[in-house]
Amino acid sequence: MSLIQKTLLIVGSVLISILVIFYFLVSAVVSNNFSELEKEAVRENVQRVLDAFADDIGKLNFTAKDWSKWDGTYAYVKDHNESYFTANLNENSIAIIKLNIIEYVDSSGRVVFGTEMDLETKKKIPVPESFAQFLSLHPELTKHTDVNSAIAGVAVLPEGPLLIASRPILTSQSEGPIRGTLIFGRYYDQHLLKVLSERTRFKIEMRIYRDPKLPNAFQKARTLLSNENPTVIEILEPNLIAGYTVIKDIFGAPALLMRVDQDRDIYHQGQMSLRYLLFCFLAIGVIFLGVIFVLINRLILVRLSQFEAALRKIRGNHDLSARISADGQDELARLGQTINSMLGEIEKSRADRIKVDEQLQQTQKIDAVGALAGGVAHDFNNLLTAIICHSDFLLKNLPGDSPLRKEASGIYKAGEKAATLTQQLMALGRKQVLETEVLNLNSLISNTESILRQIAGKNIELVIILEKDLAPVKTDLLQIEQVIINLVTNARDAMPAGGRLIIETANVALDEAYVLQNVSLPVGQYVMLAVSDTGSGISKENLTHLFEPFFTTKGGDKGKGLGLSAAYGIVKQSGGDIHVYSEPDVGSTFKIYLPRAGEQMEIEKPVHVPSQPARSHETILLVEDEAVVRRLAYEILKREGYTVLEASCGEEALQISEKHKDPIHLLLTDVVMPKMSGPELSEKLGLLRPEMKVVLMSGYTDKNIVSDDPKKRKINFVQKPFTPVIITRKLREVLDLARNGMGEMIG
Repeated sequence: MSLIQKTLLIVGSVLISILVIFYFLVSAVVSNNFSELEKEAVRENVQRVLDAFADDIGKLNFTAKDWSKWDGTYAYVKDHNESYFTANLNENSIAIIKLNIIEYVDSSGRVVFGTEMDLETKKKIPVPESFAQFLSLHPELTKHTDVNSAIAGVAVLPEGPLLIASRPILTSQSEGPIRGTLIFGRYYDQHLLKVLSERTRFKIEMRIYRDPKLPNAFQKARTLLSNENPTVIEILEPNLIAGYTVIKDIFGAPALLMRVDQDRDIYHQGQMSLRYLLFCFLAIGVIFLGVIFVLINRLILVRLSQFEAALRKIRGNHDLSARISADGQDELARLGQTINSMLGEIEKSRADRIKVDEQLQQTQKIDAVGALAGGVAHDFNNLLTAIICHSDFLLKNLPGDSPLRKEASGIYKAGEKAATLTQQLMALGRKQVLETEVLNLNSLISNTESILRQIAGKNIELVIILEKDLAPVKTDLLQIEQVIINLVTNARDAMPAGGRLIIETANVALDEAYVLQNVSLPVGQYVMLAVSDTGSGISKENLTHLFEPFFTTKGGDKGKGLGLSAAYGIVKQSGGDIHVYSEPDVGSTFKIYLPRAGEQMEIEKPVHVPSQPARSHETILLVEDEAVVRRLAYEILKREGYTVLEASCGEEALQISEKHKDPIHLLLTDVVMPKMSGPELSEKLGLLRPEMKVVLMSGYTDKNIVSDDPKKRKINFVQKPFTPVIITRKLREVLDLARNGMGEMIG
């Protein structure tokens, strides 16, 4: 063993031993102090809850005192006048002061009036027999001999804990003679316990003291509680501690066991202090060892200087093949050997550098492939646009009896299916542009009800339950409509023999517990759309893969596994989430949660679209870098009567705009183009022609490329692939809105 090793081992061992002993001594003291602080905090918090509970009793006693000193009450016990009964003893009056039991007893002990109130239904019901028996066992509650007498506290009835306040009935001047007794009772149910928890900010649990079915923890606490030990403290888990205490009844006997839970903040503070303490001890040890190490090294610098001279020579000659003298078996010799080894590794690294360069080139190739993959959707949708539009032209121009119509129709349908597939791929990747608007899901479901019933089929009962005052949401109408159709289609496929399908909407408030267990959303107010079926259900294993792309439990000819993935992408892009609950052979429920868009709906702007529109006459600047799509769009617009100016790029479009002195009513441009994108072109032309409207078209775009900034120019969007009907209708809609002066465009 080397000298440095021996020195460091001895010094380190002694230092570590001292630090360990000192740490355990100090930590024991610190832990004990924090433990006592924690217990004292628990006792104080238990007392706070007891004080709050006593305050509830005091409030009930104060209310009973107030009523017992009314002249009207004093008179009613004697003459039972109807006006007092009508004004004060009706259901609403009793419900307002939240009483479960109220009794008027005259001086002879006869019950003048007594009833129990169901506070949920606000209906009177007979006083339970158990309460009458309780009063008979305790006549002091119904017969007061002193005008200053007052009895208030807790009583345990078979129905549960009851807060009682009993006061003598006097005049408004607190004078006698005592004409009877007024008794108020309020069940201390879970609602009041929850209110107490919210008021004190602690989780509180109460049990009947003599309940034979007490949980083990309460039984253990009951055996330990006494007058000398009024609070029993128990650590429930590392982050939770509880305090138990007894609540005595109106006569001083144990009535209730109460547990108050609280977080172990003080305990965690103590643990943090111990960690800081350990860190300090370790820092001291490291510093001490460092000083020893420096001193030792200073004693052996002579030999190290030889190493330095040899290394300088190697550096000056740039000769990595040279080696330093490393004779011997001690630490310095081994250090020399290590340096020689490092020199060999550096020399070898020259050869490895070539491999690193190759890896860098490979990485650049991978990045290029990723960029190419990003443009596939754009190019593919350009091709689909040409396929769909040309097949549409064929169908319109071919005679009805032409044998080619079948082939042309097949091409058109195949193009539509391919377009749907690309839209689903963009949706599950959240790369499509959502044309958001404020809408009401009830209206959407009502408008599509006939379509949904056709999808469901005759052997499935479709039930629609819509909340009356449903809050609006902000999303893409067509996309959310597709989500509903996808869910209804899945539900139908899960019920081949028929069943029941329920579509439901509701305003919901998601609390923290629900959010943690079910959805990835902030706590708050949402609109829920639920689709439930009584079908075959989904196994737990399949539930975990439900929204994965291309995952399906159907046959290969019934689905490609993109429907639910696309629905999930649309909902997430709209700021919402989907929760699924399912049981095999029972059914499934898909719950969609969308953020509320505010309580006021935006007024929908009427758009008049004539059934037989006149031929268009406006001038359109068409900008498209793909020649096939550009010529196709040119033909479509020319057939509609537009004057079309063609450009293959942004620069050419700017030149055409500069030369064209007449108005250009609308710019129709692709989003993704070389050198200058569609949005950039629209901004530049907008400065020159502020009255010109803009429609963007693209088969693929990032959701941020169409800006929502209200300060920027308003633009509209058409998704590729499109049909002639879609593109002409969109252009006509934008131009008509502009011509009629109807304000903002629909983007």
